[in-house]
Amino acid sequence: MLEEGPKVTPIEDREEVQDVLKILENDRDECHQEFDVPEDDSGGSGSDEPVRKKKKPGNMATRQKWSSEEVDELRELFEEDFRTNTLPGQKRIEAKMKKSKEGSGVIYQRKRDNIKKKLSNMMIKRRRGLVQD
Repeated sequence: MLEEGPKVTPIEDREEVQDVLKILENDRDECHQEFDVPEDDSGGSGSDEPVRKKKKPGNMATRQKWSSEEVDELRELFEEDFRTNTLPGQKRIEAKMKKSKEGSGVIYQRKRDNIKKKLSNMMIKRRRGLVQD
């Protein structure tokens, strides 16, 4: 025995047909928004493949070089970490940033992740013998 599915009713109203066509066209446009499909078929390339649009670059962060003041302050604030050769965690870095702000330092203006990355690079260079204390 066959199961009966949903019943399909024919669309008799012309406005309903136009509404459905608009919905389908909007869905098609949303699916192909990353591609630029040429409208006329008289193009010289002869290929039917869509051409990918170039993405516009977003707001890229500008790189700020570490000043000697900032590097010296990092060495002072994280002296114990340099001695034990361990990277500080999030809470420790945030505490040192707060201490820097209270003591009129400059590293509190940097992002926590950038501070950790700089500390890591400084420790790696120290281990390799590229930087002398």
